[in-house]
Amino acid sequence: MLPLVILSQHDKQIAFNQLSINDGLSQNSVVDIAQDKTGYLWFATQDGLNKYNGITFEKYSLFFEDITKERYSKLGKIFVTKRNKIFAITKNGALQKLNSKTNIFKKINRFKNVSSIY
Repeated sequence: MLPLVILSQHDKQIAFNQLSINDGLSQNSVVDIAQDKTGYLWFATQDGLNKYNGITFEKYSLFFEDITKERYSKLGKIFVTKRNKIFAITKNGALQKLNSKTNIFKKINRFKNVSSIY
């Protein structure tokens, strides 16, 4: 299960909320997490990329390496740019970018075997 931390500026209390497959997350093992400029949380799992709006999950068919394997040199990554563009490094090092108009990820073919995003 994945604990979610919610911070309040007015109080110094920290609230935790656990998210799991019971809440709609595609898998409990999360490889990477990112938050975009609109507040959505993105969770990379072996069973897909999940976008969370605070209530429900939307699953994308992007798959990431199993972090429990001995050799996992291509861990999945999610990256949000300053202009709110969403990129993901999926299984086998494929770099993909979300088309915000179609809500579909597209592989960027000029980059192969990518291992990190900065």
